[in-house]
Amino acid sequence: MTIDELLAREAIRKTIARYTEAGDAGRYEDLIHCYAEDGAFEIANGHWTGRVAIEQALRTMRRARDGDAPLLQRHHLGTCYIEMVGHQEARAITYFTVISQGGLDHAGRYLDRLVNRDGNWQFAHRKVVVEWHSPNSGFIRGADSAPKGSRSEPIPP
Repeated sequence: MTIDELLAREAIRKTIARYTEAGDAGRYEDLIHCYAEDGAFEIANGHWTGRVAIEQALRTMRRARDGDAPLLQRHHLGTCYIEMVGHQEARAITYFTVISQGGLDHAGRYLDRLVNRDGNWQFAHRKVVVEWHSPNSGFIRGADSAPKGSRSEPIPP
């Protein structure tokens, strides 16, 4: 492993952490820059392409979950496996759990494809795979209210 690859991996981890922190704080104007201009976001019931569509979907889901009073939401990241695909692209699998006011809310994996654009690692495609959720999950309520996006094929591992 070269120094350049180590630096790329750390920059990728920084993008993943920046996204998580901004999302939990509801700062979508910061979160959205973690995506490439033509980036894609996918959950079980939809797929959105482009920063404007992604931001709108995330804001809609949060409003549906929270109503007028923002609720506690904290994503905790676990194992993060990064595989470089050349010098300008990488794939990452990151495990997560989410804590809300009701305790453990949901858990799963992020399946990411990232690209290096002008020295910044950004999501070209982020797929959220929820593998478990609490019966009272706020996430599921919010995700079910998302504006319906187009379906897409899953990203390859």
